[in-house]
Amino acid sequence: MYRNSLLERMYSSVDPERGTGASSSGQRRILGASTSQCAVLIGHRGLKMNHQPDEAIRENTVRSLIECHRAGATYAEFDIQVTADGVPVLWHDDQVVTTNGDREVFHEVSELSLQAFRTLTSGCPVEFEGRVHQLVRNPRFECQKNTQSTRPLPWTCKGDASGMSATLQEAFEQAPPELGFNIELKFDSKRVSSAVERAFHLSSTLRVVKAYASGRPMLFSSFDVDACLEVRGLQEEHPVFMLTCMEKEHPDPRRRSLHAAVVVALAFGLDGIVADNSHLFKELAQVERLRNAGLPLFSYGPANCNSVLVSMQIAAGVSGIITDDIGICVNTISILDGFTTQEARKIESSEPVEEWTEYPAVTHVDMRPVLVATA
Repeated sequence: MYRNSLLERMYSSVDPERGTGASSSGQRRILGASTSQCAVLIGHRGLKMNHQPDEAIRENTVRSLIECHRAGATYAEFDIQVTADGVPVLWHDDQVVTTNGDREVFHEVSELSLQAFRTLTSGCPVEFEGRVHQLVRNPRFECQKNTQSTRPLPWTCKGDASGMSATLQEAFEQAPPELGFNIELKFDSKRVSSAVERAFHLSSTLRVVKAYASGRPMLFSSFDVDACLEVRGLQEEHPVFMLTCMEKEHPDPRRRSLHAAVVVALAFGLDGIVADNSHLFKELAQVERLRNAGLPLFSYGPANCNSVLVSMQIAAGVSGIITDDIGICVNTISILDGFTTQEARKIESSEPVEEWTEYPAVTHVDMRPVLVATA
């Protein structure tokens, strides 16, 4: 059952000495296949994305990376913005949002120095340019929709040092060395980036990677297609994945469907795709096309916090799970690994393979309406 759909794909190019899955180019390998025969487990923004403004550990921090590793993930996904003085920092949004009295202020990360970025993201009331500012969550995430407040709530962290913003260099130096990094290169999501923007962002990031990666397992990803192609050309060591949310109205047509992403990945030698799971099962032919080409497909989205939906995605051909609930996924993948090992032994011994009664829905239930409902 799983052997044909998963093991052959994950181990189609395996270095027997290292035990790691390889990209279709055979050059940029993805660590993680050796720890699971089913899927690579990746923590979203470290341990998890912050869904509330007062969670114990802030996303995209060194503490979040450490806890991600402790929870059992092979990789941590995190976002990289670059400050005005050329320092790559872990931050998701293009902007840092603060309140100044009754007014919301949006500060572009690319226009802030590292010192100003650190000041504004401290989580405490701080003086900046002569006024007192308080960090809040970007309103578009609706992270306080379950509260009674009509005003943005302070984005704070309960634990000491849990909310300190981090540079990419600090992440390399302080995160556990065996934790893989999925570095998402962030650009303005609503427009096509300029060559000048990309050159500054990529050169700043690659400079730190070259100096501090020290053999750490790593891959790059981005929604910005041109950034993917350029970072693919600027370095050969680390895999490059194209992110797609299949946004139908996006000005870049290459970002509007999984089919378009597959075309780009195959034509330009990218190493895999990361796709929004709420749209994944609308394009099952493309999932199969990636499987046949030996290219990994990772997924992200709310469904990756549900064990049944994770199981069904893996059965359909997803080989990496980016999740906000590492614990659930550790248990799910462990169970599936047990099934895979059990089947492999039966095949190798030529014994009749009995149908499993556990998780009967994993391989033949159509999850498309479920995924759409949870999006």
